[in-house]
Amino acid sequence: MELYISDRPEHPLPLSVELNEETLTIDWDETPAHRSIFSVEWLLKNSYDPQPELESDSYIFWDKAKLELRSPQTYNGQTINSDSWMEQLFSLGFVILENIPPEKLESFLSSVAPIYNVDYGKIFALETKAKTKESIPPGDGCPLPPNNDLSYWGGHRLAQFLY
Repeated sequence: MELYISDRPEHPLPLSVELNEETLTIDWDETPAHRSIFSVEWLLKNSYDPQPELESDSYIFWDKAKLELRSPQTYNGQTINSDSWMEQLFSLGFVILENIPPEKLESFLSSVAPIYNVDYGKIFALETKAKTKESIPPGDGCPLPPNNDLSYWGGHRLAQFLY
């Protein structure tokens, strides 16, 4: 007897479902009989839904209350001598580095990873403009808030630095 996927019901129904600590076993209402066995560990690892109970100290979800309890540390670029700032980058997804002189920026970034060119070059100036009611707002002097500008450009970056 040949089996064709088009002969299968659109949504097969389970005859029985058994869950224990290690596996999920499903017997399907099909001819010929079919059984699916899944490791619970594999199911949780490949789940589309986040598993809050699996959250650990090594990854922190961006939750305002949790971030306020465990505020991100700011690191001084002049005195960085350990990889602790990278640990924060990997756990939070961002890190704030201060006091990196402009003339040392490219060498610092190159020590982290290769610098990729975008349409404007390896490193380029980005100006912010304050939103004011005056007709000519200042072209500098206002902070650049965290953002993900240009993250859609070529390749998938490991990190994006805003200086």
